[in-house]
Amino acid sequence: MPEILDRLKAAIAEGPGQRSISERAMDESAHWRAELALLAGDAETAAIRVGELRDRGAHGLLLARILAAQGKFGAARAALQQWEGRMVQARGTLHGLEMERASVLVPLGDLEQAIEVLSDGIGRWALPNSTASQGARAHAYPYLAPLYGDRRFQALIKPRG
Repeated sequence: MPEILDRLKAAIAEGPGQRSISERAMDESAHWRAELALLAGDAETAAIRVGELRDRGAHGLLLARILAAQGKFGAARAALQQWEGRMVQARGTLHGLEMERASVLVPLGDLEQAIEVLSDGIGRWALPNSTASQGARAHAYPYLAPLYGDRRFQALIKPRG
């Protein structure tokens, strides 16, 4: 829910600009319907919903996750790398984006790199927007489910005190 609120705040802060509030709301609706389709294992419906987006670049790694779910691994990796490049250019760092990056690496089957990326975030500093223990936040990402049984992942999300 905090992610939705953050997106809505960003949309409001963006002001009238090029797209109306209703256009941005329609994009958010399509985005979340695509996310739900992915969670249900329906990559084709997710792809259809992405086709409804007016500004696909504003929706982070959604397209990369869909491509990975469709088995288009090369295209998914390219989308991830392109997004990472944009983030480094815009923010100067990938810090704080570990969960998003891992959400693409896991469906690509690159569990080792996902653990490495998560170690950079969970293992070294607190993740942004974390309101509970890191473990609770990590388990809130269904894309990471293949990592739940991994001892290294369990060590990363183990509460510290």
